[in-house]
Amino acid sequence: MTMENDLARLSRDWETLGRLDPRWAVLADNDKRGGGWDDASFFGTGRTVVRETLDFVQSVGANPVRTARALDFGSGVGRLSRALADHFDRVDGVDIAASMVAEAKAANAEREQIAFHVNTETDLRLFADDTFDLVFSYITLQHIPTPLALSYIREFVRVAAPGGTVVFQAPYRTNNPGWKYYVDSALPGLAAAYRGVRYGAATHNDVYTHDSAEVTEALTEAGATIARVQANRPGDCPGWVSALYVARIPA
Repeated sequence: MTMENDLARLSRDWETLGRLDPRWAVLADNDKRGGGWDDASFFGTGRTVVRETLDFVQSVGANPVRTARALDFGSGVGRLSRALADHFDRVDGVDIAASMVAEAKAANAEREQIAFHVNTETDLRLFADDTFDLVFSYITLQHIPTPLALSYIREFVRVAAPGGTVVFQAPYRTNNPGWKYYVDSALPGLAAAYRGVRYGAATHNDVYTHDSAEVTEALTEAGATIARVQANRPGDCPGWVSALYVARIPA
């Protein structure tokens, strides 16, 4: 399957999720299904993620030189974009689903420093080179097949400004051995079909693992310097083990 076909399928799935239950699609807590997330709880989780991540970036000496502009890749309904706006003068959120972007704009209408964009390309051509002081992505690349995810990772480096920082999370192995692994990972089409029969629509996208060596190679070949790869993060994606990648762009 080509990257364009992968992208078209992802766009259809997330467009449906965005129409049905956008906040649950971002944070799939079954107790919150059907519009159960309130603003304070939902956006509060975003502030926690951003604060903890920026603290980690600082601890490894990879703070961006400037705090003028940040990119939230896979912004959904703006959970992390809103939190990033506490630290950056301007934030751009980009998502594949127009339904998600519409919800993000409505939920953050009073925050003029945040702009949301729909992107249905295999790259980030809507942004110029050297644009962002921080490029950030969290629980997004796990839903993107590896060739397409690596393409976006290279784009993260291109759009990051000199002296800037790229930081993102991606799973690299499963904690689900046996039949569940094969249904969830080896046979994603079967898993999607099962969910469609049971729930009548897409309920959550498939999870893809990305080899750490391939990810770091994509970053360095694009011109970034690896500051830290924090492995063994089991909580980012339940049932999977993730790494947090922090890379610097040479000034």
